[in-house]
Amino acid sequence: MKETLGILGGMGPLASAEFVKTLYEFNLVEKEQSAPPCILYSDPSIPDRTEAILRGETNSVIQRIQTGLETLSNQGATHFVIACISSHYFISEFPNALKDSIISLVDVALKEVKHFPGNCLLLATNGTIQAETFQKHPMWNSLKGKLLIP
Repeated sequence: MKETLGILGGMGPLASAEFVKTLYEFNLVEKEQSAPPCILYSDPSIPDRTEAILRGETNSVIQRIQTGLETLSNQGATHFVIACISSHYFISEFPNALKDSIISLVDVALKEVKHFPGNCLLLATNGTIQAETFQKHPMWNSLKGKLLIP
């Protein structure tokens, strides 16, 4: 079975479209038929993640994101990316079968920071900062001196 990346987007519809564009720009191949397969499920109607985090009313967001991931799975996705950093706050609430297949953009970002020679500016939503999505990550303590939060 060929691995297929499922991208849950729409939480910033243009951001998820740009994510797909970037995916293919970084995976340029001689023959387009060799490019990695992906499925984009874009649902702009998912409730505002920052509002949900700040108000502590997360159930509807969790359910909608989980439904989106299950939709991608039913369409053949084997791994998932949620193209919204604020949404990573909710990952711990998903069933292990889904959670274990998610490629965390927070993991990816912090690994890049680790290998970057200088300091980095962390731009994020109020929800991401107040929920301490990055600060609660296991890599944070070793990198916090390299990350500047405005």
